[in-house]
Formats: sequence, structure tokens, C-alpha cells
Amino acid sequence: MATKSKSSVSSIKGANQTAEQQLPSDPVEQLSSIRKLLFGEDVARLELALEQQRKYMDTQLKKMEDLIKSTGSQLESQIKSAVSDIQGSLDSIHTEHSQKETRLERKLQDVGKRLTEFKSNTKTDLSEAHKELDQISKKIYKSLDKEVKQLTLKIDNTSKELSSNKADRKTLATLLESMATNLNQSQA
Repeated sequence: MATKSKSSVSSIKGANQTAEQQLPSDPVEQLSSIRKLLFGEDVARLELALEQQRKYMDTQLKKMEDLIKSTGSQLESQIKSAVSDIQGSLDSIHTEHSQKETRLERKLQDVGKRLTEFKSNTKTDLSEAHKELDQISKKIYKSLDKEVKQLTLKIDNTSKELSSNKADRKTLATLLESMATNLNQSQA
């Protein structure tokens, strides 16, 4: 086994010496030569594949350009036809629109007259309703004011009575609770 490793080392040294003899003296050239030895076939294969792809792309682009030119002229004629149709439709729509606009103006004038009449009638009705609501609200206010005065008087009387009787707090709370219940019932 030792002899195998010695012969392998000597063959590697021999290959290195042969490679060193073949390499140019300039480091850039040496690097270029090493790259060529290591990657030369791959680079050539890639360059060939790139050239084939370029030719294929050129062919496809030419086909696409021809297709675009032919469809462009077809589209142009279709667009001109469509523009002509649209122009005709627009003229027809404009005529219809003018007729509808005239009808709407007449209706708008009629609605304006009716609105003026409605405002006049509504103003009178609202004035009467306002007076009526004002009278009702005054009656309600007087009624509530009267009830508040009565309740205040009851509270004062009850307070005086409780002060004179020196009732305990529990009795006072019960009395106030019954007064609040009576007040809620009278409001309902």
C-alpha cells in the first residue's frame, strides 16, 4: 500500500510538472488556460445553446411582428367601423336626450308650481299646529308645576312631621320610597 501511494504521488508530481510546462508565464494567461482546460467543453456547449436560442427568438420575433402587422390592419378597420357605429348611436341618443330634456323641463315647471302651492298650504297648517301645540304645552307645564308644588308641600309636611316625631331612618326611607312610587304612578 505504501508503494501505491508513492506511485500516486509521483504521478501527480509528473502531471503537475507537465501542466506547469504547458502553462504560459503570464498569470492572466495561466488562469485563462486553466479555465479553458476545466470548463472549455461546457462553455462551448453553452455558447452553442445560446446561439440556437438567439436564432429561435429571432424567428419567433419575426413571426410575431408579421402577426402584429396583419392583425393591426384588421383591428384598424374594425375600429373605424366601430367608431362609425358609435357616432351614429351617439347622434340618435343625443336626439332622444333632447326630447326627454324638453319633457322634463315641462314637468319641472309643473312640479315647481305645485311646490309653491304646497308651501303656502303647509305654512298655514304649520302655523295653526304650532299655536295648538303651544297651548297644549302650556297646559301640561301648568299641570306639572301644580303637581310639583303639591309634592313639595307633601314632602315639607312629611319632613316636619318626621322631625317632630323623631322617626328613625328606616321609616323615613320607606316613606320616601312610597312617595316616589306614588309620583311615578301619577305621571304614568
